[in-house]
Amino acid sequence: MDNREYIELIGSYLLHKVTDRIHPFMVINKYSPYGYIKSISSEVKNREFDITPLLHFGKFDDSILRFYNILQEKLSHCNQSGFYNNLENVRIREKQKVSNIKVDLKTSGDYCSLKNRINLYLKNIALRKGNYNDQLEDVLSHELLHMATSYTKGKITLSGFSQIIGGKISACCGLNEGYTELLNKRYFSKCKKDRGSYPEQQFIALGIEEIVGREKMESLYFDADLEGLVKELSQYASIEEIHELLGTIEDCHQNDGKNDFDYKEKAAIARVMIANIKNRNDEKLYNEGKITEEDYNFRRFRSYCYIHGYGFFKGEDDYGIINRYDVRAAKMSSDAYRIVMNKFLKSDVAKRDFTVADSNNENGDLVDLCYCLHVVQFRDGYDLSDITDAEILPPKGYKLVTKNDEEVIVQNGNNDELDIMLKEKKADSSINTGKNK
Repeated sequence: MDNREYIELIGSYLLHKVTDRIHPFMVINKYSPYGYIKSISSEVKNREFDITPLLHFGKFDDSILRFYNILQEKLSHCNQSGFYNNLENVRIREKQKVSNIKVDLKTSGDYCSLKNRINLYLKNIALRKGNYNDQLEDVLSHELLHMATSYTKGKITLSGFSQIIGGKISACCGLNEGYTELLNKRYFSKCKKDRGSYPEQQFIALGIEEIVGREKMESLYFDADLEGLVKELSQYASIEEIHELLGTIEDCHQNDGKNDFDYKEKAAIARVMIANIKNRNDEKLYNEGKITEEDYNFRRFRSYCYIHGYGFFKGEDDYGIINRYDVRAAKMSSDAYRIVMNKFLKSDVAKRDFTVADSNNENGDLVDLCYCLHVVQFRDGYDLSDITDAEILPPKGYKLVTKNDEEVIVQNGNNDELDIMLKEKKADSSINTGKNK
């Protein structure tokens, strides 16, 4: 991009600021003659080699070596040229607190691609829960992921799924931060019980990954290929719908730490959009005979859980549900799942597109029912694919009975169904909340 094109791009950006007709991220797509900026990474074959000569970071050498080993073991299918290219001259600085007025005062670390520099803010790291050294390494690995996926050429920086022009105009930072922290928790972090940064952005990124596929999305991320991600998503949704989704994610991110209501509202809108994209694709697969009716129903219920902020997973003999703010997963028996699924299939929401209203807590009885039916046996992390324990009975104090030829869970000594008690519990909760205010 020469100076003329750059000035033209800035002018278009200012026009956008005046008219406010499009989301900020669309500046790159709307006005650049090249569309989405293509990856500018230099392709190198992923290979094992001795990085010891590149280690000059003192106490951080062991952490970087651990990061490299995990990169080789878990992400060998990804382009790692960014890691190799940037490691040689990256600087890691420890600072007591944030001094740059452009940086959030609560941030624990950042990576500047133009200067190839990682900043670690020690006072903010000390405020995080858990072991200090583990938290320090957690922040470092997040920033190393940014370093490993960043490519700068002239005024353009591609970093994961974000695109930055001139250090000022940015695109898709919310999706990039969410996916970066998702991968950090999945592969690198020692703080598994800590939900980490950007919880809403993480869960949104997880939903997009379920559409695209884990290995494909990881590869696109390490290629810094936002254009490639949009092309993948365009197989399942229109370009206009993808633009709206990415813009909503960015709106969510811009409100993080500033306006909690807007932050969560935009996150809910993004989850509903992602769930409806999933549902349309699943319906197509079902109509083409590529998935069974049982699998189709499971996928639709999983999407229903997703819009409420819960992940739902199937093991060999049982099921698991996870809250995006908890990072712990609870097992659920096949009997309990069957009861919840029967109720779901009888509801109107099982037969139509989801709406933002469906994601409100007061409409989440079925999700609440899932949590009441599980046995509290937690495991850490997002991935529950290896749940193989034996069938789990209803929770202590409840039993499985047959009413009107349908199996239901009831409390011992009481024939009231569990979802009725849930509504009463919610009513009590609302009263108590009112008193507290």
